[in-house]
Amino acid sequence: MTSATKPVLTGGCQCGAIRFALSAPPLKISICHCRMCQKASGAPFASFADIEHADFAWTKGKPAAFRSSSIAERDFCRDCGTPLSFRRIDGPRIEIMTGTFDRPDRVVPTRQYGTESRLGWVVGVANLPVRTQGGWGQMNVKPTFAFNLGVGCGIDDPRNADLPGNARLKNEACAAYVIVRPGGPLFLGMEYRVLRTTYAAGPLQNDHLNLAFGFEF
Repeated sequence: MTSATKPVLTGGCQCGAIRFALSAPPLKISICHCRMCQKASGAPFASFADIEHADFAWTKGKPAAFRSSSIAERDFCRDCGTPLSFRRIDGPRIEIMTGTFDRPDRVVPTRQYGTESRLGWVVGVANLPVRTQGGWGQMNVKPTFAFNLGVGCGIDDPRNADLPGNARLKNEACAAYVIVRPGGPLFLGMEYRVLRTTYAAGPLQNDHLNLAFGFEF
């Protein structure tokens, strides 16, 4: 891959110290269940995109390498530890872990290997209960050093069909706080929090008022 080639796929490690680019689509995309790949990825299985060296380049940084066997090495980021690749020593291709792509949805596995080590529960993952919707937003304001305030709201709203019959259906929470520093190391704090949980039988709401004081050193 040359610097003038327009990449078709890009990716990198979690901290951003290592980046890579592909100038052509992967030759194949696969999942491996073998124990070495489970260990190397720290996951139930590893997923790889097989790429010709000529179509691949590290565009930022240089990964560290671990010799995982007599014939292969695995690259990783020495700063954040992200596992990046598997490659045969002096081989013509490199296999990049699909989770490191910026668009992992575009690298879809078409085959799997090492199924003799596949964990039995993996085949049922799609049937597990899920949390499909939710999040938390918060705003903090500090007009002066002696006065801080903030407010936040959040929701956890899974699909009802994904939950057992007696489970909570939805959580909603809002909170507001004030911190005052009257002088010296002393500070005073107050938080008001509302938690509303919805069950199949109906909602349940709890209100909390928390007061605190302390010293900063």
